[in-house]
Amino acid sequence: MNVNKILQISLKYLNKEHLIKELESENVNDNAELIQLLDVLNAVVKKVATEYIYCIAEKEIYVDYTGKYSLTSLPKKFYAVRKLKNHLGLKSKYREEDGYLLLKPGKYDLTYIYTPQEVNFQDEITSFPSVLVDEALALGVVAEYFLKYGFFEEYEIYEYKFQDKMKKCAQRYDEVKWKDKIWV
Repeated sequence: MNVNKILQISLKYLNKEHLIKELESENVNDNAELIQLLDVLNAVVKKVATEYIYCIAEKEIYVDYTGKYSLTSLPKKFYAVRKLKNHLGLKSKYREEDGYLLLKPGKYDLTYIYTPQEVNFQDEITSFPSVLVDEALALGVVAEYFLKYGFFEEYEIYEYKFQDKMKKCAQRYDEVKWKDKIWV
């Protein structure tokens, strides 16, 4: 998903089509309104990744004698543990504290939810599956934009549209995962 395309759709919903040409210009980083819209998009991407369609990564980790594993050493920005299994494949107990996982020393398979990196104007968002469409993120951007600037009635309208679209995308994502598991 292309960031500029998402922002273009958002600008159309916001009736700010005059800013679309600015997205293509070299001076895009000088436009305060577009930078604010990009900040809103980054907030929406984080919201989607943590509430609707999780971004999931797996990592084999080793915990030394201290019993601490630093979550900052993971390759992607940690949000929450999804699963933790020991070297035998059994669920393991852990405690999360001050940016560390606290558990017994040993080797573990960690499955975790992460938040995608912040994006810039020319970037592609690759953390989500293809069922998530540009319009869904654009609706989220418009809703959050209205909330940020105190247009609460408009916010409620677009937040409803955003949630509806996200539920449909998440449902399609679940269907895609389910189809992969069907026995033939």
